[in-house]
Amino acid sequence: MMEKGDDGGVQPVNGGVTVDMSENGITHVKDLAFYENKLWEILLRLLAFIFTFIATIIMSVAKENTTVQIQISTSLDTIPLVIRAKSIYTSAFVYFIVVNAIVCGYSGLSLLLVIANKARGKLIHMVLPIAVSDLVMVGLLYSATGAAVAIGLVGKNGNPHVGWNKICGVFGRFCNLITASNVLSFFAAFFYFAVAVLCVFNLHKRSRRSPL
Repeated sequence: MMEKGDDGGVQPVNGGVTVDMSENGITHVKDLAFYENKLWEILLRLLAFIFTFIATIIMSVAKENTTVQIQISTSLDTIPLVIRAKSIYTSAFVYFIVVNAIVCGYSGLSLLLVIANKARGKLIHMVLPIAVSDLVMVGLLYSATGAAVAIGLVGKNGNPHVGWNKICGVFGRFCNLITASNVLSFFAAFFYFAVAVLCVFNLHKRSRRSPL
């Protein structure tokens, strides 16, 4: 085993294993950690883009028609009545569609910016605005998903206190589509929360390395 030399370079340790104690070696390790964080950020943004895109499409096309028999009087035959359930008939679902579409577009744009910023030092002035925008996207996604889930639960369970009946027993396919889009949006919100935490962590590490 040999101690570090005066030149601070690569020294043999424990029978041939070498450790680079030079400034270049330490910088190389930091760069590897930096690129690893960037790869995670790119992956999370890509997943958020895919999930919000699919959630927007599913919620936009969620609709179902069914026929119910209406009997006005016992002396008359029943009358078939076609009723329709459609996502755009509910303001909470429209809000859900708009928010997920906005987040999907932002995800694509921010993904391009992060990839362009892959080389360290480029677009450094965009790091803080992107981190703040990520937090905004988290809030929007959770609010839209919460609103859609609340309406979905009313459709599934009803509300006898105000006379709202269950509809999922009649519009099963429609309710399944709403549930699927809500789950996708929830995961997208979680991905963006992870991205926001990762960006804040990177900003914290950068601030500690930067001179005052």
